[in-house]
Amino acid sequence: LNGLAASSQSAFDQLTVNEYPRGIGLLPHVDTHSAFEDAILSLSLGSSSVMEFRRHGDDDHRRLFLPPRSLMVMEGEARYAWQHYIPHRKSDRIAADAGAGAGEGEGSVSLRRGKRTSMTFRTIRVSGQCSCSYPQCCDSQEGKLPPTRMKAKSNDEGQASVSPATGSASSSCCGVDETVSPELEKLHVRKVYDSIAGHFSATRFAIWPEVKTFLDSMKRHSLVADLGCGNGKYFDVGKHCCMTGGDLSHQLVAMCKQRGYEVVQLDVVKPPYRKGIFDGAISIAVLHHMSSFNRRLTAMRRIVDLLRPGGRALVTVWAMEQEEEKKMKKWVELDDNQSNKGDFGRDFLVPWNVPFHRPEASKAAKSTEEAAGKIDEKKGTVVFQRFYHVFEKGELDHLVGCIPNVTVVKSLYDRSNWCIVVQKDEEDSN
Repeated sequence: LNGLAASSQSAFDQLTVNEYPRGIGLLPHVDTHSAFEDAILSLSLGSSSVMEFRRHGDDDHRRLFLPPRSLMVMEGEARYAWQHYIPHRKSDRIAADAGAGAGEGEGSVSLRRGKRTSMTFRTIRVSGQCSCSYPQCCDSQEGKLPPTRMKAKSNDEGQASVSPATGSASSSCCGVDETVSPELEKLHVRKVYDSIAGHFSATRFAIWPEVKTFLDSMKRHSLVADLGCGNGKYFDVGKHCCMTGGDLSHQLVAMCKQRGYEVVQLDVVKPPYRKGIFDGAISIAVLHHMSSFNRRLTAMRRIVDLLRPGGRALVTVWAMEQEEEKKMKKWVELDDNQSNKGDFGRDFLVPWNVPFHRPEASKAAKSTEEAAGKIDEKKGTVVFQRFYHVFEKGELDHLVGCIPNVTVVKSLYDRSNWCIVVQKDEEDSN
């Protein structure tokens, strides 16, 4: 496969498998520029279908017949500037000439669809930034493609969020897309954790009893998501379950893959999973890295969305009530001009020190400029600053209270953290 996309200069490291029953197609879209590299391969198995393409900014429209066992390669303009989709229908009109192409007029025949399976091969873009030649279509370059019909409908309906001041429904603040990571998080969360991944992983081996209790309560073969899995230390705790998950840090994800865990790079505000399929989920020390109330609410809502009715999730965050208060003296509090904390909690930059004697120090030192770190010769450490929103008492419960159809099972304080277990309400049989 890699030989078919020589221009990408990368090995494919992400595979998505989708099954489409007869009559079900694919909505118009362009694969996110910032998430994946150039070349994208799609293998069609089972039924044939007709894929349609339309170019951003004009009326150019093309149709491509995909016979069974065909492999489609999208690169360059086709990958970056053309939306591709498969109409929802149960048959296609194709050229009678041995399926050489799609057609509508004379010489075309109707071909009945069946069940189709697609296997899409991509390469994760480690930098998270795209500099392609199509800025009008590129999310990294603030370009926007026309919304899909479902997205347009969602925008028309005005997805509700909750005002932290009143707890009432309101539209998203200033029209900001809460699924887009702000610069504060890019610099002081993602880039920092990529820089300190090795040292961070070496210090993360203790198993939190509250998390172990939750995972032990899951039935054998339960499907459980670890959202913000770090180095994957809880995968072995939940080995009686079917564990999957991921982390924002590409470096931590790579470590998990080396250990054989089923993980992907993800942002908890837009996890790449179907809704309503997980028996359980954990998100340990993640939500406090979200830099606004709406981002934290969106993340919590996405966690709940993943659960099946009756499914449970455990979420933990740092508490303002720290057991070792002297540690907080080293934290730098951000004011309202530097962050968007809302009416609850406080925002800080919290230092992470990689000592010079550690084997990870050399690699960390090379990342100081990119991740706003510094070398402290006096203390003999490489220092990075991580963003934290520190939660006050009742704030996590308030966040859950803003989400419909979910019940708080347990809420507690443990080891300088606020913890909450929630359950998605059972569907009404009536």
